[in-house]
Amino acid sequence: MTTIVILFDPETSQINPFSLHADLEVVLELLNGLQARGEKITSAYLWDQNQRLSLPLEAFDGQPMELALQALKQQWEQVLSQPVASQPVEPSFREELLQKRLVYYQTRAHSFQQSNDALRELRQGVLDWFPRGQRKTKLLSRYERLITDNEARLDDLYHQCRCLQNQLSQ
Repeated sequence: MTTIVILFDPETSQINPFSLHADLEVVLELLNGLQARGEKITSAYLWDQNQRLSLPLEAFDGQPMELALQALKQQWEQVLSQPVASQPVEPSFREELLQKRLVYYQTRAHSFQQSNDALRELRQGVLDWFPRGQRKTKLLSRYERLITDNEARLDDLYHQCRCLQNQLSQ
């Protein structure tokens, strides 16, 4: 995880960005420490796997966060350690969900089939009307690849439909 902090120095009117790689707890303590020293933090971001998260500056009041973070950790560990009582799903509700999923997969399969039909027409148009050459070859290759990909998706969707129909018939 990378943290980017931007500080403003009112004496020199300079903006001083810096970044560091550290655990979240270290970053939070650092930001609180900067705030306690009177540094003017203008923005702070966490970067993790191409995701940017802006940190709320009002959360940094200069007071240590270690105890609050430990208390939160104990709370969520306690919550996660308690077993969850699961309710059995009523057969009618389960059937309704399976039916909705089946309709969804059938609709997607229909869309892929229509796409493949249109791609086949386009491919045929290229075969009939384009002169021989590199452009024709590239277009035909692209259409063939798209048709093949769609057929693989269609096969998967049809398989999903059959599985759902089997589940519904039980």
